[in-house]
Amino acid sequence: MTQGALLPSAYDAYARYFVKYVQEYEAAGVPIFAVTMQNEPMHVPHDYPGLGMMATEQAAFLRDHLGPAFQKADLRTKILVFDHKLGLDPISDQRSKRRKHSQICGRHRHALLRRQRHLTE
Repeated sequence: MTQGALLPSAYDAYARYFVKYVQEYEAAGVPIFAVTMQNEPMHVPHDYPGLGMMATEQAAFLRDHLGPAFQKADLRTKILVFDHKLGLDPISDQRSKRRKHSQICGRHRHALLRRQRHLTE
């Protein structure tokens, strides 16, 4: 699917998918250190599959679905979240239940890497 978003009614199924994914890899001897809830944060690709998920949606999914599902399954796999506004979004700002499920914040640095390559070429 391209140009898509996840309906809140599918959050439970998506959380169960993550649990099963981690469990199956671990059963095969491949430990999973961390997962992310979406690829290409703040970008919904038009020419390949992607998932649009804003900070408030990620926070609700993490707090009410993915975090509790990992906890119930006793998974130690980390959940990486994207910091949408350099530390000023609902995921990193609030000291609520969602913080207990994720302490790691991921960022994409594509623009920075392109600038660095340009300067060294």
